[in-house]
Amino acid sequence: MMLPQLPAALAGYQAPLLALAVASLGAAVARGRWAGWAGLPGALGTLAGWAALLPLAGAGRAALLPRGLPDQLLLPALAVAVLCAAGPWLPGRVARWAPWAVTAFAGWWLATSLAGRTEFWRVWAAFALVAWLLVRGIAGQAPRAWAAALAGVAGLALTRSPPPLGAIGLVLAAAWAPAAVLGIQARLAPALLVAAALVSADLAAGRLQRGAMNAVDLACLAALGAPWLVPLLAARMGQRTLGPAMAAVGAAIATDGAAWAGSRLLGR
Repeated sequence: MMLPQLPAALAGYQAPLLALAVASLGAAVARGRWAGWAGLPGALGTLAGWAALLPLAGAGRAALLPRGLPDQLLLPALAVAVLCAAGPWLPGRVARWAPWAVTAFAGWWLATSLAGRTEFWRVWAAFALVAWLLVRGIAGQAPRAWAAALAGVAGLALTRSPPPLGAIGLVLAAAWAPAAVLGIQARLAPALLVAAALVSADLAAGRLQRGAMNAVDLACLAALGAPWLVPLLAARMGQRTLGPAMAAVGAAIATDGAAWAGSRLLGR
């Protein structure tokens, strides 16, 4: 590739590159005395990347009046970023309830903007269940969060999902890469953001809308399963600097391989 062609080649990846840049800058300082804001860099990177997928002039209007993906994801991502930013300053009782409030709001927003009235409670329940499973699987470890994001984006690509879903997942993978490499601990923020992307993908082409298991559902299951494999692979790789990050990559490859095989069996 010739050097003058490089900017044009990267133009299609401006959203994940922006997410990576924002998250990297934040992750460089979210340590030590700033550890209370561990989830903020990834949350801001995800928000910036998803916003970059839309025309700059219309991003604010799209967030409030969504017409499709990734419009619906902007407001939940903003709520997660605000929670991460305000978390260390919230009083104890408020801090305990704030994550539940943000989770309830994100589920309500996705159900309102993505689904019809007949699916409202189903979407809300699906989001709550996926978020809870991811919180348990991630267990406050950024490599596990990155494994979920990687498995989601790779699974959507392997199962040939609609283009917006792949771009959404790629932003997630880029935004949480710095935290995985640097070992920054985060639990709720990546869980809610990955859950929002997975439920959106499932609504666009999966079970919640069409009533039958298909390849996108398998990609979502891969993202849910990948975090649980990370500690097993990391134990075999030892405590090297990139050991946990490489374990996340290996977990994503393993679960996505299973998703791809399942999609072939389903003929989807």
